[in-house]
Amino acid sequence: MVSKLNLARGIAFVLAAIALTACASSGRSSRAPRGPADEINFEVLQPQPLNPGQCSLYLWAAGDQQPRFIMVASDNPAQLVVRPNGRDKILPRTEFAGQRVSGIFEEQTFSDGRLTLSLDVTFDEARPMRDGALVSRAVVRVRDDNGWETVIPVGGMAACAPR
Repeated sequence: MVSKLNLARGIAFVLAAIALTACASSGRSSRAPRGPADEINFEVLQPQPLNPGQCSLYLWAAGDQQPRFIMVASDNPAQLVVRPNGRDKILPRTEFAGQRVSGIFEEQTFSDGRLTLSLDVTFDEARPMRDGALVSRAVVRVRDDNGWETVIPVGGMAACAPR
């Protein structure tokens, strides 16, 4: 029969092992600097107009009840509008690559030097749209000036307004 002392030691050992596993899998200790996921909350944007001749990429993040409109990337001017932590921010485009679909490049980076967002978008070629394109897959990579990076899955669509 197992004594109460041995049982208590066994339970303590299992709890300690679980705690160590949780700390190891998180990749950082409680003393490590906080990352963007802890510091940046992308709030819902107000509706963003599409000016004649302009193309924009509208992106939504999954929410508790419904998707939340969190950012829009435009081709002219080449910028991203986002609302981190309750403050509207306009980040200029610093890099682009990939195919251009409905005026929007598949890979784009926007930065103000302190906050960098990279978009990686795949458009849905199976469901063509007039003056636009649906996004089949997309992620936003958020990198702060400390080098922390967070990946956020998003959905959306590109649209172009006629001149």
